[in-house]
Amino acid sequence: MKDQTNNLLESARSSFEQKEYDKAITLYNKIIRLDPSHIEASYFLGLSLFSKGQALESLPHLKKASSANNNSQWTFNYGSVLLEIGHYSEALKIFNSLLSQMPNHIPTIINIIGILGQMGQISTAKKLCSKAIQLEPANSNIINNFANLCKDQGEITEALTYYKKAISISPNDNTVSSNFLLACNYRTLDQHSVFELHREWEKRMREDSTPSQRKTIRESTSPIKIGYVSADFRIHSVGYFIEPLIEHHDKKKFHIYCYHDCSIVDSTTERIKNHAHVWRPIYNISDQEVISMINADGIDILVDLAGHSSRNRLTLFLQKPAPIQISYLGYPNTTGLSTMDFRITDALADPEDQDQFYTEKLIRLSRCFLCYRPPDLDSNIPPASPFKQNGYITFGSFNNLPKVSEETISVWAAILRNVPNSKLVIKSKPFNDPHVIHQFKSQFVKHNIEPDQLLFMGHSYNLEEHLNCYNLIDISLDTFPYNGTTTTCEALFMGRPVITLKGDRHGGRVGYSILNQIGCTDLITPNVEEYIGTAKNLAKNASTLESYHNTLKKSFTQSQLCNARSHSEAIEHSYQLIMQS
Repeated sequence: MKDQTNNLLESARSSFEQKEYDKAITLYNKIIRLDPSHIEASYFLGLSLFSKGQALESLPHLKKASSANNNSQWTFNYGSVLLEIGHYSEALKIFNSLLSQMPNHIPTIINIIGILGQMGQISTAKKLCSKAIQLEPANSNIINNFANLCKDQGEITEALTYYKKAISISPNDNTVSSNFLLACNYRTLDQHSVFELHREWEKRMREDSTPSQRKTIRESTSPIKIGYVSADFRIHSVGYFIEPLIEHHDKKKFHIYCYHDCSIVDSTTERIKNHAHVWRPIYNISDQEVISMINADGIDILVDLAGHSSRNRLTLFLQKPAPIQISYLGYPNTTGLSTMDFRITDALADPEDQDQFYTEKLIRLSRCFLCYRPPDLDSNIPPASPFKQNGYITFGSFNNLPKVSEETISVWAAILRNVPNSKLVIKSKPFNDPHVIHQFKSQFVKHNIEPDQLLFMGHSYNLEEHLNCYNLIDISLDTFPYNGTTTTCEALFMGRPVITLKGDRHGGRVGYSILNQIGCTDLITPNVEEYIGTAKNLAKNASTLESYHNTLKKSFTQSQLCNARSHSEAIEHSYQLIMQS
């Protein structure tokens, strides 16, 4: 048996080294059946599963191996999988233990920084990041992490400075450059300048790219083959909006391929997978390998759902693996790619004067470019209006903290001053950190707001708990210049009216598009004066406010914004027109 095990082990090692993970998994499983105590086989079986994007399945094998072998690399990889799937507390214990053994081990420090950031412990993460920068001042990965922390804390100007520094060190690092471009959307920067920054990104990335070979449309295009590329086919903001489209596609006219770039598989992943004709896990697979897949699949239209958001695969689209490429949903700006042919939007989110700021040709749907899948949570029926119980109005915003600009704070403070005894609830992950709370509280105090008018809430660990927090507020306030999207839909689903400011570009006009689609045009404001006035007037009108609380959830879920069939037909019509042109 020993000889058989050794032969299998040699073959398994070879398969793993050649990235033939399916074969390696089969061989390591055979070894473990012969010898359940074979620790090396357990470790590499776990690593093979993780490399294939099966993080949860890899966990018990990596845990077994790291527990039985005092190997720091094995322990590090086990901790990395825990980090990947969001088991932050357990991962933090492992990496803190490793750091005590190797105080200056940069990969361990970077992972601890990432965990602390995910847990909302921004101050502690920034201190550790500063230490790492002292150890390796030219490490763009560390500087990028520091910039991310500044961004998460709402310090956008400082974040942009550090992103630029990281780019100067690693100009061809897509992660760093995309993080910088995403951060540019959080403040009102000159549109022409931001557009040129996106174009410059393509020039830098093109230096490392190899053009794909396939650029012609198939002779037979019935059914049309649509490929969606995303790391977010899961419980995620993108997942909430892409699932209705994929579910309601006409499966006879369109064959749906999903290229999933994530090791996390959850209930949303499984539903989307069941709605697709073909499911392709591409986590940890190179651009060239994915291009080969896309070519072999004969994709007619390849759709990017990330833009410059995290874990994007825009370098894949740079190489033009499909004859038609479309940007949609996950990013509020141009990709900057000359190889991205179209972008799906609508006439409210992107009026005609916006064409000049896109490398893509804009496809404007006649309806809102979004379709929301309401949560399947019947228990979240809004209780009585909070103001009736409290005796005062409570405003609220649950948007990501980088969206809360200095101007937004100034306007919200003006609303609080204009509505006697009112309070404001702001909910975001970084408010797990008392220092961040102090920082934001002091900004409001500068505008003559009493600290007891403010309530700061941190992260909720499940959707139902998060949605129930909307029951604390009467009126939701949208952020600007970068509006909410998922948070706006959540507030409306929970019966809370959302006041939005109509901006001058896509990121600041999403609220306008959403509210117009559901018929709440009275909540759309053209300037900050009317934004303040609308909030003040709604706060004074108890009957109107109570009517919203009682009826908005039903009218929202029955609106066109949640009409997946209509939305899918509009998208499909656009696909057909593109194919015929």
